[in-house]
Amino acid sequence: MPSFDAVSGMVDAGLNQGSIDDRKMLLETALSTMSSLPKGSVADTLNRKTITLLYRDLPHPPATFISNKYRWRQPDGSHNNPAYPELGKAGTPYARSVQGTTPMPIAELPDAGLIFDSLLKREHFVPHPSGNSAMMFGFATLVIHSCFRTNHEDWTVNDTSSYVDLSPLYGNSLETQLKLRRQDGTGKMWNDVFAEDRLLFLPPISCALLVLFCRNHNYIAEKLLQINEKNRFSNPPPTDQKAMMDQDDEIFNVARLVNCAHFAGIVFTDYLAAILGLSRDANPWSMDPFSEIRNADHTIVERGTGNANSVEFNLLYRWHATLSEPDVSWLERTFTSSFGNKPAEQITINDFKKVTERLKAMSNKDVRHWTFAGLERDADGKFKDDDLSKICMDATLHPAGAFKARGTPHVMRTVEIMTIAMARRWGVCTLNEFRKSLGLRPYTTFQEWNPNPEIWVPAQALYEQVDRLELYPGLQAEDTKPPGPGAGLCPGYTVSRAILADAIALTRGDRFYTTDFSPSVYTSWGYMDCQRNPANPGAGSMLGPLLLRTLPEHYPSNSVYTWFSMLTPDVMQTNLTRLGKAKHYTFERPVPLSVVKPIDAAPSVLDITGRGGRGYRSTYGIKAREIFDNGGCVHV
Repeated sequence: MPSFDAVSGMVDAGLNQGSIDDRKMLLETALSTMSSLPKGSVADTLNRKTITLLYRDLPHPPATFISNKYRWRQPDGSHNNPAYPELGKAGTPYARSVQGTTPMPIAELPDAGLIFDSLLKREHFVPHPSGNSAMMFGFATLVIHSCFRTNHEDWTVNDTSSYVDLSPLYGNSLETQLKLRRQDGTGKMWNDVFAEDRLLFLPPISCALLVLFCRNHNYIAEKLLQINEKNRFSNPPPTDQKAMMDQDDEIFNVARLVNCAHFAGIVFTDYLAAILGLSRDANPWSMDPFSEIRNADHTIVERGTGNANSVEFNLLYRWHATLSEPDVSWLERTFTSSFGNKPAEQITINDFKKVTERLKAMSNKDVRHWTFAGLERDADGKFKDDDLSKICMDATLHPAGAFKARGTPHVMRTVEIMTIAMARRWGVCTLNEFRKSLGLRPYTTFQEWNPNPEIWVPAQALYEQVDRLELYPGLQAEDTKPPGPGAGLCPGYTVSRAILADAIALTRGDRFYTTDFSPSVYTSWGYMDCQRNPANPGAGSMLGPLLLRTLPEHYPSNSVYTWFSMLTPDVMQTNLTRLGKAKHYTFERPVPLSVVKPIDAAPSVLDITGRGGRGYRSTYGIKAREIFDNGGCVHV
C-alpha cells in the first residue's frame, strides 16, 4: 500500500500539473519505488516514462546563449535562432508555406490586366464597415514592410528580416544602421530618422509613425543611460573611442529591444483589437502568444525558434483596397509627379523600374535630410510636432476603405499587374490549396467564393474551374466577413483566418519576444516600460502611451484620438455612448496646448507672480488634482 505522503503527492500532481509541490516528495517516492522493483516490463516502462519526463523539463537545443552575439538583435535579423542562424535573415530566399499541385501553365492563365479590370478595380469608395481608420492601415504598412522587401533583381529573395523587428526604422544591415546612429556613446539615433526608403513613396502616416518610434528609441536610450542599472555606463560617455563605441552599442541595442517590444505590443493590443472588433466594445482582452505553454505530456510548445516569411503571405498582405480617399488622392498626385500625366493603364513595369532607380538615388542621401509630405526639419533635424500630429490625427479622422472585390484604386493598376506576374513566377498554390492548408473547406463553385454575380460570373469566365482560381485574385476578390463579435477587420474569409496564424508565427517564433524577453536582457526599467496596462483608458492600448510620450502637447490624456486612434472618432463616440463610457472621453479634434514661453528675467517673474497668481497658470495643476484627488498640498 502506498503511504499517505505518496498518495498526497500523486493527488497534488494530478490537480496542479505544471505547479507541483515538490515538498510532497512525489519524485523521490517514485524513484525509490522504481529502485525496489524487479527487472521486467513494469520497471522498464516506469524508467522510460521518468527519463522522458525529466528530459522534457528543459528545451533541446537550448533556447538561447549568453553572448552579445545572441543577446541583441543582429541588424540583418540573423541568429534569432542560434541553431539555425540564417533563418529569417535579410537577403535570404522566401519560404513556401503550401505545396501547390494544380498544373497552372502561365500561357493558359488569363491576362493580368483583364483580371484587375474585371475583379479588382475600385468603382467607388466604400468606407470600412467597422469604422477602422487610415491610422490602422498606416500602422499595418509598418508591420508589412518589416516583413517583406522583395529584391528587384531576384524576386525569390526577401531583403528584410522575417521578424516584427521595426526594420523600417533600423534597417537591414549594419551599414544602414550606422547611418542612423549618432555613435557618441549615448545609444541615440539622429533626430527623426528612419531607414525605409519605400515609405517615402506612400501616404505619409507610415513615415510619421516611424518618426515617433525614432523619438521613442531616443527616450529609451536616454533613460537607460540615466538609470545605468548595472553601473556599466559613463555619463558623459568615455573619451576613449573603443570604450565609447562599446557603450553606444549596448545602449543602442537594448533601446532597440525595448522599442521593438513597444511595436509588438501595439500589434497585439491596438492592432489586434481592431482586427477582432474588440475596440468597439473597449474590451481589454488580448491573446498572449509569448508565454511558455506545456502540453499534458510535459512537452513544450515551441517558441523562439525563428521564422521565415513566405511568398503566400507576401501576397496576402497587399491591402490596397483599404486606402482612404485622401490617401488615394495623395498617391495620384505622387504618381503624376513621378510618371507625368500618364494614365494608370499606360504605366509600365519599366516605368516603375525607372522611378525606383530615382527613388534609390534620392534615398542614398544623408538620412538626416530625408523628408516626406513636404515637411521641413528645424536646425536640430527635427520635424515640427504640429506637422506630425496633423498627419496622425488626419489618419485617425479619415475612414479606411473596405476590403472588397473591385475595391483597389485604379492608381494601383500597374502594381497589381506586377503582383500577379510575380505570383506566377513564384509558382504559388491556388486559393483552394491555400484554404486546405489552413484546415478550411475548399470552394466548390465560384458563387460560393463570392455570391455577387458581378464578381463570380467574370471570375468563372476567366478561370472556368474554381480549383484553378489563382491565390492573389482569389484572396482579393473573395466575399468578405461582416462586422460582428470577433470580426473587426472584415477582409475575405480566407485572409481573416490566415493573418491570425501568421501573427502568432511572427511573434511566438521571435526569441526576443519569448525566451529572451526578460529583465536581464531588457534591463528592469526597459522590461517594465514595454508592459501593457489593461486598465488604461484605451482598454490596454499601447499606441496611446506612445502618442502621449512623443507628442505630449498635442494628444490629451482623455481623447479618443489618443486611445482609440485605429477607429474613427465618430464611430468610437457611438460605441462608447452605447457602453455608457462616453463621459470619460473627448471626441473633438484636439487643439495643441499653448506654447510654453520661458521667463528668465527677475522683473518678469515678479510681474507674473505678483498679480495674486492671476497671471500664472500651473502647467501641472490638472494632473496634480487627479493624482491627489483634489486634496493634498503642492508647493510651487
